[in-house]
Order: sequence, then C-alpha cells, then structure tokens
Amino acid sequence: MNIYQREVFTDLPFLKYLMKMVELKDIMNNRPYPDSGAILFDIICQSINDNCKAEINLEGVVSLPSIFLNASFGKAIGIYGIERVKQSTIFHRISKLQAERLKEYFERYK
Repeated sequence: MNIYQREVFTDLPFLKYLMKMVELKDIMNNRPYPDSGAILFDIICQSINDNCKAEINLEGVVSLPSIFLNASFGKAIGIYGIERVKQSTIFHRISKLQAERLKEYFERYK
C-alpha cells in the first residue's frame, strides 16, 4: 500500500497544505472491509492531526459497503465531526455512483 505526500500551493502565496494521496483499491484489496476501513480511518485521522488533506483515489473500487464506511468515515466523524472530516478529505477519480453513495452516507450525519 502506497501513500504519497505532496505540497499543494494555491494562488495565495501564504496558503499551502500537504496532501496525502491514497489509492483506495490498494487498501481494500484482499482485506476484510472492517480491516480496510480501519486503515483508511488511521489515514483520515493522521491527515486531520497533521492539518493536511487525504486525496482518496476511488478508481478501481467496485463498492463502498456500510461496514467499510462505518469503520472509516463513520468512526472519524464520531471523533472529529462531519465538517472536519469532509474538510480533510478529497475524492479523486470518483464515479457518479460512488459520489451518490458517499453523499448519502454523509447526509445521515447532518
């Protein structure tokens, strides 16, 4: 499993942040959903604590079952709150179906 880190600069010279790039398919590959959810939870928490963003690439991910989402995003939301979790995660190469699934999941916490 590879997690890459890079600095992202904005148009504002004083605003930059670190981004951790995560290949979700690598995390979920050959692991039970609760275990892969726990790994993503750790990455989300580390990103929040390091004041950076986790860029989560969903390419190649077939499904996002509740047991995975509860062990990752749900647990993080319970600790940090939905707004902080949403601010610290960015989704990359996400399908319409995945976006709808995550939107539905996050809306339950409002």
